[in-house]
Amino acid sequence: MTSIPPLSSYPKREQAKRKEIIRRLTDPNYILAPYLEQHITSKNPIRDGFLPVGSDFRDFTVVENRGTFHAFYIDVRHGKHSRRPDNPFYNGHASTEDFMTWEIHRPPLLPIDGTWEGGRVGAPFVFPVSGLRNLEAMAGHKVRFVMIYTGLSERLCQSLGMAFSEDCMHWTRYDTNPAFQPVNLEWAEWSKTTLSNCRDPHVLKIGKNYFLYYTALMRNGDPCVAAAESTNLEDWTDRGPILGREFGDVMPAMLESACVYPIGKKYVLTYTHGGGVWYAISDDPLSFGAGEKLIDGYWAMEQVKVKGNRWLVAFFRQHARGRPGTMFLGILSWKGFKPSLRMCKARRDVQPLL
Repeated sequence: MTSIPPLSSYPKREQAKRKEIIRRLTDPNYILAPYLEQHITSKNPIRDGFLPVGSDFRDFTVVENRGTFHAFYIDVRHGKHSRRPDNPFYNGHASTEDFMTWEIHRPPLLPIDGTWEGGRVGAPFVFPVSGLRNLEAMAGHKVRFVMIYTGLSERLCQSLGMAFSEDCMHWTRYDTNPAFQPVNLEWAEWSKTTLSNCRDPHVLKIGKNYFLYYTALMRNGDPCVAAAESTNLEDWTDRGPILGREFGDVMPAMLESACVYPIGKKYVLTYTHGGGVWYAISDDPLSFGAGEKLIDGYWAMEQVKVKGNRWLVAFFRQHARGRPGTMFLGILSWKGFKPSLRMCKARRDVQPLL
C-alpha cells in the first residue's frame, strides 16, 4: 500500500494549499453547476447523444442482458452541483437494443430517509455474476446482476452499497448496507459526519477475487483511485490508493469514474480528470501511473461491448450544444497497448459491435 506523508511534512505554503483543497472538497456549496437551460430531443441519439427527458445525465454504467442494453445513471433533476444539499438525485434506468430507440424505466433505487443513503443515490456500476449462493440466500432469489452504487447521507457522507437482480428490472438491496466505507483507513480523508469522498465504484473479477475500485480523497489533499479486494463481495480488504494525482485546475479536479479492464496480459485503468478521460497501462491491477489523456470534453468512459481489439465505449458530456449531460458512444481500437478512438455518428457505426 502506498505510504501517504502527513500534511505536517510539507512546507507551510504547500500545507496551506492542500488544506484548501480538502476544504473545497468537503464544502457542499463550493461549486454550482449550470442550471438546465434547454432540453432538445434528438432523432439520432447516437450522433447527438442520449438524454432522458428532464434529466441531466451523469455517471453511468451499461450492462447487457439477453440482447438488451441497460443504462443505469445519475439522474440529476435540478441541474445544480451534485454536492449541494438541496439537489436530490437518484439512479435512473433506460434500456435499448440498438442505441437508437430507448425505453425509460422506473428508477431502480431511491434514497431512504434517515439512513446512510438518505440524501441521494447515484454513480452505479452493474456487472453479471453467477454462483454467489451467499448473496442469493440473502436476496431470496437468483442473483445474475450486482449493482454497486454510491449512497450519500443527509450530511453528504459518501459510502458504497449493493443491490441484486435477476433481470436488471427488479432490485433487492444488500441487507447489511453500506457494503463498503473507507472507515479508519490511515490514508483516507473520510468521516461519517461530513461530506466525504467514496464514490464511482467499479468491480473487476480476477481469478476468484473481486477488486473494487473507487475514487476518494487522501489525507494529504491529493485525490486518488483506491481499491479493496474480496472473494465473496461481502468481506473487503483495503488495498489502498492505486493512483494519486494532485488536485487539478480544470474540472473535474478530482479523479472520477475510474474503471480497470484486462487488456492482453496487462490491465488498463481509465479515469476522468482535468476535463477529459485518461488511460494508464500496468502489469499490476493495484498500481498505475498517471498515463495519457485519451479524449478531452468527455467524461466517465465505460466499456459496453468487446469484439477482438475493438471496444464499444460510452461517455457522458456535460452541456453539449446547449443540452444537459448526455451519453455518447465511440469505438476504441487497440494496436497493442496504444488506443485510437472514433466517435459514433450513426447506427451503422454501432451495429457491427452489438
